Amino acid sequence: MMVRRYLALTPLVLAVVAGCDRPPAQRGLYYWGHEVNVVCPCGSTDCFWVRGEPAVLATLRTYVQKQATEPYQPVYLAYRGEFLDEPSTGFAANYEGYQAVTEILSVSVTLPEDCPAP
Repeated sequence: MMVRRYLALTPLVLAVVAGCDRPPAQRGLYYWGHEVNVVCPCGSTDCFWVRGEPAVLATLRTYVQKQATEPYQPVYLAYRGEFLDEPSTGFAANYEGYQAVTEILSVSVTLPEDCPAP
C-alpha cells in the first residue's frame, strides 16, 4: 500500500523538481533608452543593468519603442531572471550590478500601484 501512495505522488514530485531549475518570477520597472537598459525590482530602491539573450532584449526594446510615449519611460515587467555575481563595468557600473532576464512573462505601459518607481 505504501508503494502505491509513493507511485501516485511520483508525477507531482517530478513536476515540482523539473520546475526547480527555472528562476522564480519577478516584477519590476524596466527602463530603456540611450545608454540605459535597467530593471528596478518592485519593492526595492536598487536598480540593475539588464543582461540577456539578444532575442529577449530585442523584445523589450521593441515593446518600449512602440508603446512608450516619452524617452526613458518605465514599463512594468514580469519576468524570470537571476542576479549575476560579477563586477559591473561601463554604464552598468552606475547600478547595483547585473540581472539576467531569461524569460518575459508580461510587459505593460500601465504601472501597477504596488510597484512605484524608485
